[in-house]
Amino acid sequence: MIDVTYIFSVNYSGSHLLAHLLGAHAKCASIGELRNFHKFTSPGKDRSTASDFSRNPIFQGLGDVPQSEWYELIYPRVIAEYPEVTMLIDNSKKVEWARRFAADPRIRSHYVHLIRDPRALLRRWLNDYDTPHKRRRQRRTLVLRAPSNLGVALLGRDHDVLLHKWLLANRRITRFMEAAGQPSRVLTYHDLVTNTADELRVLTQGLGLEFESGQLNFGAGKSFGTRKVDYVAMSERSEIRLDLRWKEDLEPEIHEIVTANKRVLRYLQQIGLTFCSDGLTRVTA
Repeated sequence: MIDVTYIFSVNYSGSHLLAHLLGAHAKCASIGELRNFHKFTSPGKDRSTASDFSRNPIFQGLGDVPQSEWYELIYPRVIAEYPEVTMLIDNSKKVEWARRFAADPRIRSHYVHLIRDPRALLRRWLNDYDTPHKRRRQRRTLVLRAPSNLGVALLGRDHDVLLHKWLLANRRITRFMEAAGQPSRVLTYHDLVTNTADELRVLTQGLGLEFESGQLNFGAGKSFGTRKVDYVAMSERSEIRLDLRWKEDLEPEIHEIVTANKRVLRYLQQIGLTFCSDGLTRVTA
C-alpha cells in the first residue's frame, strides 16, 4: 500500500511551500501537482509554475498508462533512489483528483487543507481578472458552480463575487474532508509562515511521522514535479517570507467587507479559524 498525502488549497495559498516542507522529511517525497501532469508536459504559454515532469525519470511514461496506475509507477522509482521514503506528497490541490483514489485499496490517503486569508486571494484575482470579459466569466462560473449565488453574481461588486469564489472553493474542501472521516488537518498560510516549526511538527505527527528539524532546510529536500517560478531562488535558500501585499494593495473598504462577511465568519468558526492582523490564524482556547 502506498501512503499519499494530498494538499488541498485554493491557488496561491502557499501549497508549494508546504509540499517542499513535507517533502524534506526523510520519509516523504513531494511529487508536485500530479493532477496537472498533462498540462505541464504539453507545449503552451508561459506559466507561473515550472515543471520537470518531462525530463525527470520518476515520471517517465506516465502519459502512456491510466492515471489509476500513476502512483504505482512513481513510488518504486522514488524508493529506488530514496529507500527510506514511505509517503508521497501530492500537491494537486483539487478534491476531485483525490476522490479518484479514495476507494483504491492500493492507496492510503491523507488530507491536508491549507487555507489563506481571502484578502490575499482577492488581491491576486482582482489583478488577474483585469478586464470586464474576465470578470463576467467569474460571475458565470460562480453561478454554474453554486446557483444559490445568483444574486451575488448578478448584483454584487467584483470583490463580492471573488469572495464567494474563495468561500465556495474552501467549503468544497471542508465537505470532502468531513465526508472522508479523517482527522481534521487544517492550517493557515499565516501560521505556517510565521510559526513554521511548530505548525509543521503538529502536522507531521498527525500524518504518523516524527518531525525532523531538517525539514526547515527544505531547499535540500526531495521535491519533484513542480515549483513556483517566482520562488525558485527562495526555495533553494529555504527562505520563507510572509507575503502581505494585500494589506497595502486592497482598499480599506474591501478589508472591512471581508472581515465582516457573515458567511465567511460562520465558515471560519466552523473550521476553528479567525482573522488576525496579518491573515488567518487558528483559534486558541
